[in-house]
Amino acid sequence: MKRSLVAANWKMNGSRAVNEAWLNQFNAHRSTLACDVVVCAPHVYLQQLRSALSGEEIGAQDVSQHRPGAYTGDIAAEMLKD
Repeated sequence: MKRSLVAANWKMNGSRAVNEAWLNQFNAHRSTLACDVVVCAPHVYLQQLRSALSGEEIGAQDVSQHRPGAYTGDIAAEMLKD
C-alpha cells in the first residue's frame, strides 16, 4: 500500500531558534509517522532545513513565475535549485 504524503508550509512564521526546536522534535519522532512529510519553508530557512532533513523532505513554499531578472523580492526557480 502506498504511504500518504503530507505537505505543509510555514507561511511567514519561523526563526532559526524555533525551526531548530521543531526539527529536533520532528527528527526524534519521524520514524513513527505513518506518512511521508514535505516541509515547505520560506527560502531564507531552506538551508537550515536542508542541513537537518534529506532533500526529498524539503520544498520552497514560493517561487516566482518569472525567469531571473529585476523582480524585487521574487525567488526564481533557478535560484531555488541552486
